[in-house]
Amino acid sequence: MVSSVKLDDCTFLSEDTSSANFKMEKPFFGITIENELFEANVYASIVSLLMNKLVRIDRLEKGDNAAVFQSHVENGRFSDIVNIESKFNKLLCIKPSCFHAFIKSAQAFSDSVAIAQYSYSASFALLVYAVESMANTAIVSTSSKREKMIRFFCGNVNRDQFLKNEIRQLEFSGRTGNERLLFQKLLHRSYRLRCNYVHEAEAIPILSQVADRLSMAFISNDQKKLFPGYVWLRRISYSALSNFLDNQPDVGRNRIRDYVEPLFTGKFKAKTAISKGQWITEEHVYLQKLSDDFLRKENLNA
Repeated sequence: MVSSVKLDDCTFLSEDTSSANFKMEKPFFGITIENELFEANVYASIVSLLMNKLVRIDRLEKGDNAAVFQSHVENGRFSDIVNIESKFNKLLCIKPSCFHAFIKSAQAFSDSVAIAQYSYSASFALLVYAVESMANTAIVSTSSKREKMIRFFCGNVNRDQFLKNEIRQLEFSGRTGNERLLFQKLLHRSYRLRCNYVHEAEAIPILSQVADRLSMAFISNDQKKLFPGYVWLRRISYSALSNFLDNQPDVGRNRIRDYVEPLFTGKFKAKTAISKGQWITEEHVYLQKLSDDFLRKENLNA
């Protein structure tokens, strides 16, 4: 018996709720394959974040009235998607600015998980960005982006900042409350590592990977420098974003198309007459037609 759940305009279906394989079906969005894949990947990213499990799209099949995507959940099952239906519907009810920011965070989060085994540094940086992006919208202040990110984490990860096994060798000396201070210092260090990677092309230190192998939140080889692990950062990033969503008031109605449509809205000069619903290629429109004065030097920064 086929099980299904409808999330906004997209229907997720599987013949076995315990299977990792499923189909995504949605109405045709635009007139190019890129439109369809982009919108489907937006859905996949949101579901990936809400489950904390990666959804991969395997292939696109063009149905009679819908785009059909053969997909699967890594290390999960279709029932995991069914279980996040209420969270997905919650996302559709939060204020629009946070709705758009949350989708950006979901895209960064899922991209991070997808490439973690291939590019540790890039995946680490994407996790930081996933929360930083949401924090920049959610926290209205004159604070720096780093401070906003730390405030966002601290405000939405009140418990389980560390699991017992993650700090099993931790020993504090000095004043009480050091665990919370350690949490903030690790967030600061994570942000700094992200900046070093993005701006200086410095790889995330290998000791962070050692922390992951040992299931620790961090490694410190000299009792001064901190090397936070990706697994810990992913756990608290998921917790922060998920808790933030749960705590948002219901203020309206959003649609995934509200996010997708502006990214694919554009005007092109047609070569020939185009019918409604027609699939467009470069045979039908000019994709590189420029104005006569475009290449003037005074327009260099346009």
